[in-house]
Amino acid sequence: MAAASVSKEVCKGCEQGVFTCTGCKSTFCKPHFEEHRQQLSVEFEHMIYDYDMLQQQLLSDQSIAKSYDILVERIDKWEVETAKCVREAAKRAREVVRQLSGKQEIESIVEQSVGTKTVQHQILRDITEGVFEIRKAQF
Repeated sequence: MAAASVSKEVCKGCEQGVFTCTGCKSTFCKPHFEEHRQQLSVEFEHMIYDYDMLQQQLLSDQSIAKSYDILVERIDKWEVETAKCVREAAKRAREVVRQLSGKQEIESIVEQSVGTKTVQHQILRDITEGVFEIRKAQF
């Protein structure tokens, strides 16, 4: 804020004054000094407001960055869980194939089916069911 000291110089506004602002070193009469002081006060309030807005924006930016980090963590977790589900479904599909007594039994099933696609669809169905069961267990 403006502090005053008595001076022999004259006011910049009306050329009658004895007060000198210690900040800007200008000389003012009492009314103009009060006006100058009020103007500095308003400017100071604007600076405080700008500071508060900047601080709020920085905090908001940090909050957004944290939100992005949380989303990335969720995506990473989803990726791991999905890979686990696929591995478990593949394991089940292998077990189904291994449960068949041997190569001849597999060949006869393939021959009896409409085509190879039926076996593939069955395996995919088993995998899909496994994934759904795992998802249900998670929720």
